[in-house]
Amino acid sequence: YIRKKNPLFHAIFFALGMLLGFMSKEIVLLIIPVLLYLFLTDLFLKRDVKFWMYSIASGLVALVLYFLLIWLLTGSPFKRFEAIFGNSYLNMCSYDKQPLIFLLKRVFYEFFLMMIQQGMLTGIVFAIAYIAGKNIKKTMQFHDSVSFFAVSAFLLLLSSNFMSISFTAYVPMCLDVRHYLFIIPIAAIPASHVLFSFFEKKYYAVQICILLVFLTVVSYFFAGNSFRDLYVPLLILLVISLFLPARFKLSFLFTVIFIFILMVLPYRMAQYAENVKYQRQKDIVHDFFIANNRNCYVLTDDVQRRLGAYYGGFNPDCKCTFLMMNDCDIDTLDPNKKKYLLLNGYTRSLSKLEDSDLPYYAKNIDASNKLLFSDKDMNFYIWELTEFKQNKSSNILHTFNGFEKSERYWLQKSENIKNDIQHTGMSSSSFNEYSATFQYPMDSLNMDSASKVIISINTWCLSRAATTAKLVVSIELGEKAYIWQSIEVNKFIKAFGNWSNVKFEIPVNSNEIQKNSILKVYIWNTEKKELFVDDFDILIKRLQ
Repeated sequence: YIRKKNPLFHAIFFALGMLLGFMSKEIVLLIIPVLLYLFLTDLFLKRDVKFWMYSIASGLVALVLYFLLIWLLTGSPFKRFEAIFGNSYLNMCSYDKQPLIFLLKRVFYEFFLMMIQQGMLTGIVFAIAYIAGKNIKKTMQFHDSVSFFAVSAFLLLLSSNFMSISFTAYVPMCLDVRHYLFIIPIAAIPASHVLFSFFEKKYYAVQICILLVFLTVVSYFFAGNSFRDLYVPLLILLVISLFLPARFKLSFLFTVIFIFILMVLPYRMAQYAENVKYQRQKDIVHDFFIANNRNCYVLTDDVQRRLGAYYGGFNPDCKCTFLMMNDCDIDTLDPNKKKYLLLNGYTRSLSKLEDSDLPYYAKNIDASNKLLFSDKDMNFYIWELTEFKQNKSSNILHTFNGFEKSERYWLQKSENIKNDIQHTGMSSSSFNEYSATFQYPMDSLNMDSASKVIISINTWCLSRAATTAKLVVSIELGEKAYIWQSIEVNKFIKAFGNWSNVKFEIPVNSNEIQKNSILKVYIWNTEKKELFVDDFDILIKRLQ
């Protein structure tokens, strides 16, 4: 009634609300299918037409003013989109860059499985129960407020799964539960109505039980702790409530128990977050590096690097630069800027970096370097680096195989050379079980017994699916390997079907090397699935 009485007023506030949502986070665009459905339904029923006309006009004016303001502030009306595209990077959510099977899995079951695992389908279950328990036609036409929110929640779920977030390709939103929290308050409104009706009058019992039994069965096989902590207790509670005689008025008690069950998963998440102590980690990094505006480099893992830039407000003039320790070349850094090593166990785990994956200077910190902060409980350390053992090294062997021609000390088959796919150059190598192998007599390195060598491998691999292949460094005497180390190729893959940089670095003491030993470096394709390798680079340094 109010909207019909003053449609312009409500249309302006609706347009402003959409603009604020867009300014906050671009995923507000996911509600466009819902709004389009509402618009077409009202248009078909000749309902609230003026409101929609005013809303469209107000929205267009708001967008024009918004882009005009961005233009005046930055010199480009589309600066925000340019910043988004400029900061995009290849990852597992780049569905348009990967084989079709990954997109199909994401669309047909991975999204729903994630929602079940996180307990985020609970409210949707009750919304669907409401839709199924009513006249479908009237419900879909929003003949009451509960229908409006129930249908909206269901359409938002579908939009979140199927809608593209890219204008140039079909790319559904990444499977990160934080992106979908906006569905919960919408679904909570019809869910509260359905629960009240269920506990008071046993309405919607069949629909609720069928849906919950389905989620419980699925969670048993795929959802881990949510089966035990959410779906089984919830199903038991509702079944008990269903079969209690009507004379037992226990609605309040069951409501309390219901809320308690829903809080178990969030409590466990909060407990985990408390153990991680993220806020303390943030305060340490911000206070030590950002607040002091130190003129320095901070060598750390990829996740901590991104967090460091975020803490600094992505300020291009910030004197403190966060770098990935595995990718930066120390020799190219400004010698006048201080260098710090930040080792954070939590962000390293998110970056999939184990101790063995760290660069040599981070695994073997020179005694002259100063430990500025340490917290064993958080596995959090800050070192001021004044000496790098790599800087005291000298190159004694370098070999590179781009698979364009035969290379000395490389054992490779000509039939494995592929000219239709390559990282650089004209060709790459595809192999069944063992890649082209670098074989080199260790005696030729002329190492003295007191020295140490670092074997660094940098290569590129392409796999169209998850792989168990390993990059292997082996030192053998005869047919026996007495030094053998490997690293999983899969952990370096950012997106399947794309070239990924694989790096491995191991130190070897000279006194461990036996006479007449052979160094072998190769990729072991254990499952014998399709795998490509290119630009195989090996560097051996002697530490002085």
